[in-house]
Amino acid sequence: MRWRARLDERQVRELGMGMGMGASDTKEGVASTETGAGPGAAGRPYFTLRFKHGVDAQGRVQFPSRWKGRATGTPLVALLREMSVAVPTKGNPSITDKKALRYVEVMPAPMFEAHFEEALRGCTSEAARQAARRRFSWRMVELDFDGAGRFSLPEELKGPAELKGTAWLVGCVHTFQVWSPEHLECADADDAALLAKENIHW
Repeated sequence: MRWRARLDERQVRELGMGMGMGASDTKEGVASTETGAGPGAAGRPYFTLRFKHGVDAQGRVQFPSRWKGRATGTPLVALLREMSVAVPTKGNPSITDKKALRYVEVMPAPMFEAHFEEALRGCTSEAARQAARRRFSWRMVELDFDGAGRFSLPEELKGPAELKGTAWLVGCVHTFQVWSPEHLECADADDAALLAKENIHW
Protein backbone atom coordinates (compact mmCIF):
# COMPACT_ATOMS: atom_id res chain seq x y z
CA MET A 1 0.00 0.00 0.00
CA ARG A 2 1.33 3.43 -0.94
CA TRP A 3 0.40 6.82 0.44
CA ARG A 4 1.21 10.38 -0.55
CA ALA A 5 1.57 12.27 2.74
CA ARG A 6 -2.21 12.18 3.23
CA LEU A 7 -3.04 9.89 6.12
CA ASP A 8 -6.19 9.09 8.03
CA GLU A 9 -6.07 8.40 11.77
CA ARG A 10 -5.77 4.63 11.33
CA GLN A 11 -2.89 4.95 8.87
CA VAL A 12 -1.05 7.31 11.20
CA ARG A 13 -1.26 4.75 14.00
CA GLU A 14 -0.12 1.93 11.70
CA LEU A 15 2.71 4.06 10.32
CA GLY A 16 3.87 4.86 13.84
CA MET A 17 4.35 1.14 14.52
CA GLY A 18 6.93 0.95 11.73
CA MET A 19 8.66 4.23 12.51
CA GLY A 20 9.73 3.85 16.14
CA MET A 21 12.72 5.52 17.77
CA GLY A 22 16.01 3.87 16.92
CA ALA A 23 14.45 1.58 14.30
CA SER A 24 16.61 -0.14 11.68
CA ASP A 25 15.68 -0.87 8.09
CA THR A 26 16.87 -4.47 8.22
CA LYS A 27 15.43 -5.43 4.85
CA GLU A 28 17.72 -2.98 3.05
CA GLY A 29 20.49 -3.17 5.66
CA VAL A 30 20.45 0.58 6.18
CA ALA A 31 20.69 1.88 9.74
CA SER A 32 18.08 4.46 10.67
CA THR A 33 18.49 6.08 14.06
CA GLU A 34 16.79 9.13 15.53
CA THR A 35 19.04 11.25 17.74
CA GLY A 36 16.52 13.85 18.85
CA ALA A 37 13.33 13.97 20.84
CA GLY A 38 10.34 16.25 20.75
CA PRO A 39 6.73 16.54 21.78
CA GLY A 40 5.59 14.33 18.91
CA ALA A 41 1.93 15.32 19.15
CA ALA A 42 -0.07 14.36 16.08
CA GLY A 43 -0.85 17.38 13.94
CA ARG A 44 1.77 19.64 15.55
CA PRO A 45 2.65 22.16 12.80
CA TYR A 46 6.41 22.23 13.34
CA PHE A 47 9.47 20.33 12.10
CA THR A 48 12.01 20.47 14.94
CA LEU A 49 15.23 18.72 16.01
CA ARG A 50 17.58 16.67 13.84
CA PHE A 51 17.43 13.02 12.84
CA LYS A 52 20.10 10.84 11.25
CA HIS A 53 18.82 8.20 8.85
CA GLY A 54 20.17 5.88 6.21
CA VAL A 55 19.80 6.46 2.46
CA ASP A 56 19.51 3.24 0.47
CA ALA A 57 20.46 2.62 -3.16
CA GLN A 58 16.95 3.62 -4.31
CA GLY A 59 17.19 6.96 -2.52
CA ARG A 60 14.70 5.98 0.20
CA VAL A 61 14.92 7.77 3.55
CA GLN A 62 12.93 7.04 6.71
CA PHE A 63 10.50 9.79 7.71
CA PRO A 64 11.03 10.56 11.44
CA SER A 65 8.30 9.25 13.71
CA ARG A 66 8.31 12.58 15.55
CA TRP A 67 7.16 14.28 12.35
CA LYS A 68 4.55 11.83 11.16
CA GLY A 69 1.66 13.96 12.39
CA ARG A 70 3.01 16.91 10.37
CA ALA A 71 2.37 15.02 7.12
CA THR A 72 -1.32 14.46 7.82
CA GLY A 73 -3.52 15.87 5.08
CA THR A 74 -0.81 17.96 3.38
CA PRO A 75 1.33 17.01 0.36
CA LEU A 76 5.04 17.66 0.84
CA VAL A 77 7.23 19.08 -1.94
CA ALA A 78 11.00 18.54 -2.08
CA LEU A 79 13.28 20.86 -4.03
CA LEU A 80 17.01 21.23 -4.56
CA ARG A 81 18.62 24.19 -2.79
CA GLU A 82 22.11 25.66 -2.69
CA MET A 83 24.04 27.83 -0.26
CA SER A 84 27.51 29.31 -0.58
CA VAL A 85 29.95 29.11 2.34
CA ALA A 86 33.50 30.26 2.96
CA VAL A 87 35.99 27.43 3.50
CA PRO A 88 39.74 27.57 4.18
CA THR A 89 41.91 26.88 1.15
CA LYS A 90 44.21 23.89 1.22
CA GLY A 91 47.72 24.76 2.37
CA ASN A 92 46.72 28.22 3.62
CA PRO A 93 43.84 28.22 6.15
CA SER A 94 44.02 32.00 6.51
CA ILE A 95 42.65 32.36 2.97
CA THR A 96 39.07 31.32 2.34
CA ASP A 97 37.30 30.29 -0.83
CA LYS A 98 33.62 29.95 -1.70
CA LYS A 99 32.07 26.50 -1.80
CA ALA A 100 28.55 25.64 -3.02
CA LEU A 101 26.65 23.26 -0.75
CA ARG A 102 23.55 21.60 -2.15
CA TYR A 103 20.79 20.13 -0.04
CA VAL A 104 17.10 19.21 -0.31
CA GLU A 105 14.41 21.31 1.34
CA VAL A 106 10.94 19.86 1.98
CA MET A 107 7.90 22.01 2.62
CA PRO A 108 4.10 21.73 2.59
CA ALA A 109 2.70 22.23 -0.90
CA PRO A 110 0.81 25.47 -0.05
CA MET A 111 4.04 27.05 1.20
CA PHE A 112 5.90 25.97 -1.94
CA GLU A 113 3.16 27.37 -4.18
CA ALA A 114 3.31 30.72 -2.37
CA HIS A 115 7.11 30.91 -2.75
CA PHE A 116 6.92 29.89 -6.40
CA GLU A 117 4.23 32.44 -7.24
CA GLU A 118 6.29 35.12 -5.51
CA ALA A 119 9.29 34.18 -7.65
CA LEU A 120 7.20 34.32 -10.82
CA ARG A 121 6.02 37.83 -9.99
CA GLY A 122 9.61 38.95 -10.42
CA CYS A 123 9.51 37.89 -14.09
CA THR A 124 8.76 40.68 -16.56
CA SER A 125 7.36 38.55 -19.39
CA GLU A 126 5.47 35.32 -20.01
CA ALA A 127 8.57 33.89 -21.71
CA ALA A 128 10.54 34.49 -18.51
CA ARG A 129 7.80 32.86 -16.44
CA GLN A 130 7.85 29.79 -18.67
CA ALA A 131 11.65 29.65 -18.42
CA ALA A 132 11.37 29.81 -14.61
CA ARG A 133 8.84 26.96 -14.59
CA ARG A 134 11.12 24.80 -16.70
CA ARG A 135 14.11 25.72 -14.56
CA PHE A 136 12.39 24.81 -11.30
CA SER A 137 10.41 21.76 -12.41
CA TRP A 138 13.39 19.42 -12.80
CA ARG A 139 14.62 20.30 -9.30
CA MET A 140 11.42 19.51 -7.38
CA VAL A 141 9.14 16.57 -6.69
CA GLU A 142 6.09 15.82 -4.57
CA LEU A 143 7.14 13.19 -2.07
CA ASP A 144 5.81 9.64 -2.23
CA PHE A 145 5.91 7.36 0.81
CA ASP A 146 5.91 3.57 0.99
CA GLY A 147 4.16 1.40 3.57
CA ALA A 148 7.20 1.53 5.87
CA GLY A 149 7.09 5.32 6.06
CA ARG A 150 10.04 6.00 3.75
CA PHE A 151 10.10 8.75 1.14
CA SER A 152 12.08 8.53 -2.08
CA LEU A 153 14.37 11.19 -3.52
CA PRO A 154 15.08 10.99 -7.27
CA GLU A 155 18.62 11.10 -8.57
CA GLU A 156 18.06 14.68 -9.80
CA LEU A 157 17.91 15.76 -6.14
CA LYS A 158 19.92 13.04 -4.43
CA GLY A 159 22.95 13.27 -6.73
CA PRO A 160 23.73 17.01 -6.54
CA ALA A 161 23.12 16.99 -2.77
CA GLU A 162 25.55 14.04 -2.44
CA LEU A 163 23.06 12.03 -0.39
CA LYS A 164 24.36 8.50 -0.12
CA GLY A 165 24.60 6.11 2.79
CA THR A 166 23.60 8.57 5.50
CA ALA A 167 21.59 11.79 5.67
CA TRP A 168 20.64 14.30 8.32
CA LEU A 169 17.03 15.50 8.40
CA VAL A 170 17.15 18.98 9.91
CA GLY A 171 14.00 20.57 11.26
CA CYS A 172 13.56 24.22 10.25
CA VAL A 173 10.22 24.89 12.00
CA HIS A 174 7.87 25.07 9.00
CA THR A 175 10.11 23.09 6.63
CA PHE A 176 12.83 20.48 6.94
CA GLN A 177 16.08 19.96 5.08
CA VAL A 178 17.96 16.83 4.02
CA TRP A 179 21.75 17.14 4.16
CA SER A 180 24.77 14.96 3.60
CA PRO A 181 26.87 14.84 6.81
CA GLU A 182 29.82 16.54 5.09
CA HIS A 183 27.76 19.41 3.70
CA LEU A 184 25.92 19.92 6.98
CA GLU A 185 29.18 20.18 8.91
CA CYS A 186 30.28 23.04 6.64
CA ALA A 187 26.86 24.70 6.83
CA ASP A 188 26.82 24.50 10.64
CA ALA A 189 30.20 26.20 10.87
CA ASP A 190 29.07 28.93 8.47
CA ASP A 191 25.79 29.39 10.38
CA ALA A 192 27.65 29.75 13.69
CA ALA A 193 29.99 32.38 12.23
CA LEU A 194 27.11 34.33 10.69
CA LEU A 195 25.04 34.35 13.90
CA ALA A 196 28.08 35.37 15.96
CA LYS A 197 28.66 38.26 13.58
CA GLU A 198 25.03 39.29 14.05
CA ASN A 199 25.50 38.92 17.84
CA ILE A 200 22.81 36.25 18.01
CA HIS A 201 23.56 33.56 20.58
CA TRP A 202 21.18 30.62 20.98
